[in-house]
Amino acid sequence: NTSKSLDKVKTMVLGDSRIMTAVNPQLIPNSINIAENSESYFISYFKLKRLLNQKNELKTIIIGFSYPSFSAYMDRLFDGDMATGDILNRIYPIVSISDFKNFDLDVDKYRQVYFKNMFVYPHLDHNKFIGSFTPLKPGIENTNIESTLKRHYYRQDSIFVGISDLNRNYLDSIIELTRKENIDLVLVNIPLHKDYLEKIPQPIVDYYEKTKAELLNKRVKILDYGQLKFENNCFKDHNHLSIIGANRITRQIKKELELY
Repeated sequence: NTSKSLDKVKTMVLGDSRIMTAVNPQLIPNSINIAENSESYFISYFKLKRLLNQKNELKTIIIGFSYPSFSAYMDRLFDGDMATGDILNRIYPIVSISDFKNFDLDVDKYRQVYFKNMFVYPHLDHNKFIGSFTPLKPGIENTNIESTLKRHYYRQDSIFVGISDLNRNYLDSIIELTRKENIDLVLVNIPLHKDYLEKIPQPIVDYYEKTKAELLNKRVKILDYGQLKFENNCFKDHNHLSIIGANRITRQIKKELELY
């Protein structure tokens, strides 16, 4: 039963691990952060569709909006990626095989996950698609930026992976859905470490800026903190905030959106 999660919730945060670790709902009244690792706009759209069917008092939805959101690596998460099993194990209740028509899907893996959860080890908790805020300790000195960049933007042969127009399409669907429901949508780009920003492939930067301009033109609210200069202790790694950075950016979002 997902409706219990939304009781009295007025602000909901969703998206991938960058926003999952960046917006602390303890600092914003009547809020919940349900973001999860590797959550593309495709997944966020189906989460929203499911949750907005429930009785709710939602006024604001905050969703992550960052450079990796538009990398084609997001299109490959459902077949042969190291996160595929984990992702399918979370989203089987909200996304059916037919919904993957635009993506490569490991159909056998999906069926195994579905069968295991529904029949082999049947249970009543089919809400694993609802995540939670995850506070992280500072630790940027222990992280490898090259492996992060490779995962986000390059194929195994080091060729640039390309742009995901598909994710842009699902972002447009989220915008449409929230407007239909009269909910304020806010896109947030969290601060990224300067060493990461310098190495994002130019086509991704260009696509992000083009998308941002188009969405602002359609009166979508965007808070772009991507270039904010945060100290090293504000980061867990080059593209995730630590609890120090998270509390700082959450207070900024709260102030800017007047979430009191």
